[in-house]
Amino acid sequence: MQEFSAEFSKMVNYGFLGIYRRLSIPEEDLQTRFVPALTKACGIGAYLNFKYNLKEAERRILPETEREMFKMFEMPLEEIINKLPQELINQIQEETDLYGIGALFESIDDGKGVLTEDGYEMRSNRAIYKSINCLEQMGEYDGQQIFEELCKGEYREKRVFLENPDNVYIPDNSIYQSDTQQKFIKSFPDLFERCYQPNRRLSIYRCKRCGMILREPRLGVFLCVSKKCNQFLDEKVEVEMHGAGRIMNDVTARNIFYPGQLERSIKEVLDVAIKKGTVDRYELWPGKYEGIYDTWDFKVYLKDGRIWLLDAKDVENPHWIIIDKREFLKNADFIYIVPNDKPKVYLEQINNNTRCLNEARCIRVKDLKKILEVKEKNA
Repeated sequence: MQEFSAEFSKMVNYGFLGIYRRLSIPEEDLQTRFVPALTKACGIGAYLNFKYNLKEAERRILPETEREMFKMFEMPLEEIINKLPQELINQIQEETDLYGIGALFESIDDGKGVLTEDGYEMRSNRAIYKSINCLEQMGEYDGQQIFEELCKGEYREKRVFLENPDNVYIPDNSIYQSDTQQKFIKSFPDLFERCYQPNRRLSIYRCKRCGMILREPRLGVFLCVSKKCNQFLDEKVEVEMHGAGRIMNDVTARNIFYPGQLERSIKEVLDVAIKKGTVDRYELWPGKYEGIYDTWDFKVYLKDGRIWLLDAKDVENPHWIIIDKREFLKNADFIYIVPNDKPKVYLEQINNNTRCLNEARCIRVKDLKKILEVKEKNA
C-alpha cells in the first residue's frame, strides 16, 4: 500500500477509535480527558496536509482538530476524499474500502452523538472491534493489523523471522542485509512496513539480555521494551551500523518478539528431550488452522504415547491466562508454559482456579525440563 492511502486509512481508523472513546467519557470529564487515538489521528491529518499541500480555498482539507474530525465523520467519507488531488483519490479507491462508507457518527447535542448504521458496521471490523474498548486502543489496533498480515499465508516463516534477535535491526542497504532479511522484505512488504520503523539515531545499542534494540527516550537514557531487562542495561552492546536502517517497533516487540523468546526456550528443551528419549517429536504452531495461524504453540508427542498441547504465555497478570480462550484436543493435555521468574503463587492462582481445574495447568520452563528429564545447561 502506498504511503498516502496507508496513512489516510490509519487517520480514519484511529479517529474512529478516538471518537468512540470520547463519546463514552462522562460529560463532566469531556473537557479534561485526553484521548490518545483522537490526538494521533489529528496529527496524521496535519502531517498529510503539510506533506501533500492539501488545501481548498486556503483551508486545510484533512482534519487537524477534534472538532474537524467529528465533522468529517458526520458526512460520507467520499465528500472529504473528493476534495483531494485525483492521484490521491485513485490511491484510496484502489487500495482501501473507505470510499463507499457513509457518515459514521450523528450529532444529537453539543459534544454528544451516536454511531450511524455505517458506524456500527465499521465497529464490527475485527481489528476495530478487538481494540475499541481497550485502554491502549492504538497499540491493540496495530497488533491486530500485524496479526492479520501474519495470517495471509507463510505464517511459520513470518513468525520465525520476527522472533529471531538477528532481525530486530535491519540495514536499509541491501549489501549489509542477510539473505533471509532480503527475502522477507521482498516477500512480505506490507508486514515489513507494519513491524519496523526508521532509525534516526547515529548509534544504537542492543539489550544484552534479550537482544532487542534499546529505546533512547532522552539522550544517553536507555530503556528496553521489556521491563524485565532494564536492570541489566549497564551491559548494553553497541550495534555496528551501515547507514540508515529499520528497528522493530514496540507493538511487534511486545506481541511477537518477546513471546517468541519464550517459545525458543521451550523449543530448545524439546529438542534436547528428543535426544534424551522422553519426547518422540513435536509440531510447531499446529492446530485446526494449520498453515494460517496457530491453535497452540506446540503439539508434543511423548515417548509414552501421551500428547501435550503447549501454549507459551508471558503475561504479568495470571488473570489473562485464566480467562484465555482454549482450544482442546481429545486425549491431549493442555499446558501453559511461563517464564522461570514467575513465582509459585502465580502458578497456584492459575492451577487452583475453577476455570482451569481439570482443563489446563501452568508450569515454568524449568518445570518442563524436570518433567522431560532435561538437565540445566550449567548442571
